[in-house]
Amino acid sequence: MEIENKKLIRRNILFQSLDSGIFMMAMVFFHQMTIMVAFVKQLYDSPLIISLIPALLLIGFNLPGLVTTRLAERHVLRKKFITVFGFIQRLSILFMALSTFLLEPFGPNVTVAFVLFFYFSFSFFGGIGTPAWLDFSAKTIPVRYRARTNSLRAVIAGAGGIVLPLLINYFLTAFEFPQNYRLNFLSGFLVLSVSFVFFLFIKEAEASPAVRRKTFKQYLSSLVKILKRDKNFVRFLGTQAVLSVSECGAAFFTFYAIDLLKIGESTVVFYTFLLNLSFPIFGIILGFIGDKAGNLRVLQIGAFTTLAALVLIIFWPTHFIFYVIFILVGITVNARLNSFQVFITEFGDEKDRIRYSALSTTISATLFGLTPLAGGILLSSKLIDFNTLFIIGAVFAGLALFCFLFVVKDPRFSK
Repeated sequence: MEIENKKLIRRNILFQSLDSGIFMMAMVFFHQMTIMVAFVKQLYDSPLIISLIPALLLIGFNLPGLVTTRLAERHVLRKKFITVFGFIQRLSILFMALSTFLLEPFGPNVTVAFVLFFYFSFSFFGGIGTPAWLDFSAKTIPVRYRARTNSLRAVIAGAGGIVLPLLINYFLTAFEFPQNYRLNFLSGFLVLSVSFVFFLFIKEAEASPAVRRKTFKQYLSSLVKILKRDKNFVRFLGTQAVLSVSECGAAFFTFYAIDLLKIGESTVVFYTFLLNLSFPIFGIILGFIGDKAGNLRVLQIGAFTTLAALVLIIFWPTHFIFYVIFILVGITVNARLNSFQVFITEFGDEKDRIRYSALSTTISATLFGLTPLAGGILLSSKLIDFNTLFIIGAVFAGLALFCFLFVVKDPRFSK
């Protein structure tokens, strides 16, 4: 029986890594910090519109979970629930690509509106299934293997992130606008479809604990009880809220580089390459640290690289330094993806795990979407300039690093 369990674990590690890794690989084609900024900026040169890109992505991925967790809990087999919304999610990118056909007959207003709508649809339907997916992922992979599974996922994503920019650069330079982005987005949809196939091969070995159906008021009451009971979890949420303010600056790195250095699309693609270069390199390192020393250590690294990137852009915004900045951003994203999802699953017991996930993704990650929007409003209204925005981000990144070091405890070692 133990041998069979090990075979099942190895099978799930493989297919979950392929599913998640290829999914992340596909997002290179419409990366929120580089490709989407370059596309929208050709139609609208507005910080406010640019700030909608990360806002829609992060809010869509994380806000629905607070409500849809109740739906997911009714499915003792989470996979069926995830499959439906995962399929709709991927279709959104197909429709986003087709929206580029609207430019010539209807103009930039309608085109941007539809592209951003389907971009939000992609994240929203993904967000509906996120709490169930986190619980499904934790259930199919034992805790001692989760960080290294995320590392394998990061290596797969990073390998694609290194190779695919060559194809993206070909699309963006060899074809006229908007056909170049249309081909680019369609390619992203095709790669997303491949990841979906691998997801179907993940085997859900056992049903989740049955949850008695509750009213929405009872459900909210159960969430409040978690917040009252688990003070360390509250400290973690507070630290995430502080760290989220740093996104008000980080979201505008590409926009700032285009304005300051007058870079072209090939340089934007190279930023995407550098951003993904860290995944295969640091994915293994961060996964090893997460398994051995705890995922809180990895979150500390992510906060430090966020602070370092903001300090560099404040004092040395040169061509070379921007290359360094996007490598640091890649490490930051890697650290958050590698540990944030795993870290959440280490709070609470199996029965409450999906609710911890819903609270964390809704409260913490939604703030990561709102702060870039606040930054876009401040920039568009001329209340602050880019440098001031980056300074604000650096201050809060430093505060978050302090909290991760001295305030938040690793639940794996403090239970």
